[in-house]
Amino acid sequence: MRRVLVVDDDPFIREIVSRLLTAHGYDCQVAVDGQEAVERLVGSEFDVVITDMMMPRLDGMQLLAHVKERYPGTDVLVITGHTETYIYSNIINAGGTDFIIKPFENDELEAKLNRIFRERKLIRGLEREIGERREAEEKLLAAHREVAAANRAKDLLISDLFATMDEMLANRDHYTFEHAVRVAEISKRIGQRLGLPGEEIEVLERACLVHDIGKVAIPDDILLKPGQFDTQDRHIMRLHPQLGANLFTQKHHDRRVAFIIRHHHERLDGSGYPDGLAGEELGVLVRIVMVADIYEALVARRPYKKPMDKAAALDMLQMEARQGRIDRMVVTVLEEVLTGWDPLTISRELVAGYMMDLELFRRKAYFREPLSGFYNYRYLYFLDDTHVLGRRERPYDLLVTNFVALADCYRRLGQVLVDQIMDEIGQNLHDAVENFNREEGRENARMFSRNGDYLLYVECAPERLDQLFGKIVACLNQARSDWQVISQPYSRHFDKGAPLDQALGELFRGEAGSAT
Repeated sequence: MRRVLVVDDDPFIREIVSRLLTAHGYDCQVAVDGQEAVERLVGSEFDVVITDMMMPRLDGMQLLAHVKERYPGTDVLVITGHTETYIYSNIINAGGTDFIIKPFENDELEAKLNRIFRERKLIRGLEREIGERREAEEKLLAAHREVAAANRAKDLLISDLFATMDEMLANRDHYTFEHAVRVAEISKRIGQRLGLPGEEIEVLERACLVHDIGKVAIPDDILLKPGQFDTQDRHIMRLHPQLGANLFTQKHHDRRVAFIIRHHHERLDGSGYPDGLAGEELGVLVRIVMVADIYEALVARRPYKKPMDKAAALDMLQMEARQGRIDRMVVTVLEEVLTGWDPLTISRELVAGYMMDLELFRRKAYFREPLSGFYNYRYLYFLDDTHVLGRRERPYDLLVTNFVALADCYRRLGQVLVDQIMDEIGQNLHDAVENFNREEGRENARMFSRNGDYLLYVECAPERLDQLFGKIVACLNQARSDWQVISQPYSRHFDKGAPLDQALGELFRGEAGSAT
């Protein structure tokens, strides 16, 4: 049974948390402060300590330090309302596992604990597998088998381990997994052109495959965020090189792997992170990964950004090299590598059905706008990447409502009323789309929001399309009659296989749009 120690000087909090955990099958004990918790820890094995920060005798930070020193296998989940004193990075850097701000919902606590125990299981499995691999290697060496056979077995074992970790990353975030595979191939090709020994190229490739493995510990709210990061998001995301390197520092014999993982975001002028290393402190392997990592990030499309073309990406890398942030020679070799080859041709499909289900749910949750309940139009990119859309087999149409003079409406009717009106318009359009899909017997039409407008993606026969667009226009005309909210909708038809990026660009520019 999973054992949890709850530490809080507030009896109400102790009682609520204890009852919740007991109801969910945890073996739960409580302590009134840090000192009592220290006493209860003696001779006991707890999986998780849940602790408040501000407590008499021994506070949460002191208890956290004690647990990490004496019981390194125990996770610590911090709960506090003093966010001005204790911030997420302080807790993580001190060895805490996660952080909850008071007041909190029961579902949040349960989700945090589920994640902790899920990651404990993954880490223990990895450690067990690493131990098994090491034991196998020792037996091979002890038996004095032929060097060539022993090396082949060793390579196979290590490759299996890295493949396992790579698959774990794929299950966590498919975009990060695909990025790692591409960076590994780009780096390998650069290393080969530079004439690096085969052994160094092997280390380079393996390190690249797991260079972002630390992202498995980054909260979903940040890792899967479809929009741009704010300052705090960026700070937490920047912890991933340290988190990833820590996994390998004590568990892999080749220190070069951990070094590449930790320092692939450094820059030659010292402006990178996490340690601000510069110049000769950064060897050729990590210099290669820096360039490969930046290039792939620039040219790959993500839900929150458009891809940069090859020429523009190389121009940006050359500028970075001129300013002394990355290695000029590596950039030059990258240009040679890219002649006649495009790393974006490397892709990894979500093969297992459950992986597709998990990925669809994650993206769906993060693209749903919390107040309106509608999906941001960038969710279309993810649906297209995972082949949910049928545009490759069928023609499709796009329509945007194109509301105009909304500023006048806000001045005339006020912010609150116009927001309510726009929500009602959106709901009426959504109902029309849902009724259409029920009649079609499948989800041929999808509705999204975009900066105050609504966007429709439709795959259907022309006569059915006319019926749907007619209902959409009727809804918009009714809004104009009732509230003087004016729209000038326009649509575009696209042939089978037309790229979604180009289609949306044409639609939003309205250059070839036809009034509907």
